[in-house]
Amino acid sequence: MIAACPSSIDPSALARDVLTSADCLISAQVEKGYAALLAPGGGLATALTIALTVYVAIFGYRLMLGLSSLTLGEVVPHFIKIGVILALATSWPSYQTLVFDLLFNGPQQLAGLMMRQTSGAAGSGDVLLALQAVFDRLTDAAGDAWAQTAALPAPPTAPPAAVLPGLAPPPSAIPPLPFALGAPQFVAVLLWISALVLMAMSVGVLLVVRIVLALLLVLGPVFIALALFRPTRGVAEGWLRTTVKFALVPLFALPLIAAIVAVLAPLTVDLGDAPVTTVRDGPALLILLAVMVFAAVMAQAARLGGSIAGGIRLPRGSTAAASGDPAPAASTRDVPTAPMTTRAQAIVRAIDAGDRRGGAAAGDAPITVAATRMITAAAPATAALADTANRLGQGYRRLAVIPRT
Repeated sequence: MIAACPSSIDPSALARDVLTSADCLISAQVEKGYAALLAPGGGLATALTIALTVYVAIFGYRLMLGLSSLTLGEVVPHFIKIGVILALATSWPSYQTLVFDLLFNGPQQLAGLMMRQTSGAAGSGDVLLALQAVFDRLTDAAGDAWAQTAALPAPPTAPPAAVLPGLAPPPSAIPPLPFALGAPQFVAVLLWISALVLMAMSVGVLLVVRIVLALLLVLGPVFIALALFRPTRGVAEGWLRTTVKFALVPLFALPLIAAIVAVLAPLTVDLGDAPVTTVRDGPALLILLAVMVFAAVMAQAARLGGSIAGGIRLPRGSTAAASGDPAPAASTRDVPTAPMTTRAQAIVRAIDAGDRRGGAAAGDAPITVAATRMITAAAPATAALADTANRLGQGYRRLAVIPRT
């Protein structure tokens, strides 16, 4: 597959051909790296087999101890997880379709669709060709401005002085420098800086993102296998966030490149059509300002991808945990209930009522019920439940019945 990658690069389409060749080489290297990691008898294949065996053993151990049950809600997620990990970590066609094409080619295709609907560009290739045209105009204008002194008329020189016989010739004047850092050379420096920053923040960023993303995708099966167990699931989650972060950069970068090309194209056309003697620093400063703003926006676009990818969370439900860790307890809250009557208050009321009934029937003197301890107001349900424990000093004393004389 590497032999099928284009080896020649057209100077007029340098940006497009460099990225196309990089994409072809990255696809081939990721496929070769995937095959090398999962080769029969390799370390990763053996480790994956051991991990799956341990996972099934832990699940069976939990069934024996009664920590899990043979219900659909408990068993099906385990089999789905094992099937997905086996499909992605052992089959290159599945990994290529679900991971590589989705993360590597998907954002570029989505960005091309957006640019086709907004600016009419056929895809990222047309945007890169327009970028290369702007870069060529900037460098050509910088070269013309730097060589502007050669197009200026030479200053008049004085006639050579007569040499008297017997005398040494007068010393000749020091020749002028090949250039002087004046307005034309200043314009040339501005244009060269603009061209380099423009190419570095567009093609350079896309190339760096592709290389880092290729490295992450090569190691993808290792991190996917780590998602099998709960303690190592955070590592797999970090890999997924980082991969999505770099995968989203082309989605924001390509439309920004199309926008800066649309802004710079009229300015560079004016620079290319003007004669070298009319080059001024005004348009060059404007071009440099636009390029610097583009560089700042590109940096923020990379951070934007990281912010979006930071919200990715892998499921951590109780059905997905087979590592022996207890499932998180469900959150409870206190439900307000009506105040409960304490046991002492109920006893006092019962004795008082019985004494009143007995005194009324027998005609005796009324009886006063005196408690050796004051009865406080009823506490809420939570406090009443807490006081049920028989702690030292917390029990109520026996009530004394004193007849009234």
